[in-house]
Amino acid sequence: MADEPKYKVAEDFKATVKLYSGNEVIIDMMKVSTTEWKTAVKVNTTEEEEYKILSKATGLDAGEIGKLPQPDYRLIIDAFIRIGTQPLTNPT
Repeated sequence: MADEPKYKVAEDFKATVKLYSGNEVIIDMMKVSTTEWKTAVKVNTTEEEEYKILSKATGLDAGEIGKLPQPDYRLIIDAFIRIGTQPLTNPT
C-alpha cells in the first residue's frame, strides 16, 4: 500500500504565505510564464530578474521584495518553488 503523499496539490496553482509580520502574500503561479519560471530557477539569474518574477507572482513591488526580512523572503521562495514543482494532478 502506498504511503500518503506529503504534499497537497493546489488545484488553482496558488499558495498563501503568512509572513512573520502577520501579512499574507498570495503566490499565483498562473501569472508566471514558462520562460519566467525557467529564469527564476536558474543559478545565474540576477537579483533584479528574480525580484521582477516574484513581483509578478506575488503582487508585491520588486523593491518591497528586496526589503523583506530574510525569513519572510525564504517563506515566499519556499512556497514559490513548492507550488512550481508540484505534480499537476494527484498521483495517488
